Amino acid sequence: MHQATDGRDVGYVPVIHTEADADQIQTPKVWFDHEATERNCRTLCEVSPDMHEEFALQYERQTLSRYADRLADLVANRKLAVLKARAEV
Repeated sequence: MHQATDGRDVGYVPVIHTEADADQIQTPKVWFDHEATERNCRTLCEVSPDMHEEFALQYERQTLSRYADRLADLVANRKLAVLKARAEV
């Protein structure tokens, strides 16, 4: 675990390819914070295009996974409603 200059843990720090400050990268637990997300994206763009792409994919995967169960429930409820409507006809 890497620690920033202010003592907070910042998790895995990638190999730095530029002069960007790796300590600006936040841990995954703050990825859903909009401000932190924008800050992370800007920092990762400066650090490495590959890291930015990986971050974007992980963020998207985590965001979508929160809605996967709800979407499955909505689809199942819709199918049930269609079956009930057909049975009434």
